[in-house]
Amino acid sequence: MRKLSNLDLFETLTGDTSGKHNVLQDHITEYGLRELYDYIFIDCPPNWTILTQASLFASDYYIIPSKVDLFSSIGIGLLENLVNSTFYEKKSPISTLYNVYRRELARPHIQPLGVIFTLTHEITIEGKLKEKLKNNIPLEFFETEIPYHSSVPLKFSLYNESGAKHDTLKNSISRAILEIYERISLRKKEVIVYEGSRK
Repeated sequence: MRKLSNLDLFETLTGDTSGKHNVLQDHITEYGLRELYDYIFIDCPPNWTILTQASLFASDYYIIPSKVDLFSSIGIGLLENLVNSTFYEKKSPISTLYNVYRRELARPHIQPLGVIFTLTHEITIEGKLKEKLKNNIPLEFFETEIPYHSSVPLKFSLYNESGAKHDTLKNSISRAILEIYERISLRKKEVIVYEGSRK
């Protein structure tokens, strides 16, 4: 069995993208990645490319990282509309294929885990913007936030660096991971309860 490299997989998702939404799901299934790992995180670009669509096609959940600004509410709303129109609406060209895959895998449709604020600052105006976004966006928001750290976007930063700001960042990431685990566990319990009520 030949193992695909990252470049091989990337090349598969370029050119004519019709009929390629399932390529990442096929890759995960072929190499038994769900059996090898408890969780698989896929970092997607903030645009609706075939890579983003294929990643969502293969995912059970998605998280929306968001800066604290008013443009974020527009972007989050657009993403939600695209997810719903692509994977849930019957008129979508890939909806049928998606439903077939989900039935064969015995997995529920993709669900949002929520929005997590990133690059946050401890300033009053940002707190007000957060509340406005939470009131305007009909999604759950993570309690954990990822604070701004100058070394992260500007230069290579080692995870084991020391310093108060870096410790704060590491603690936030640890809390975010725990919150992700808790939210996924809750969703799984809800599915079990729902399926049990149908019997």
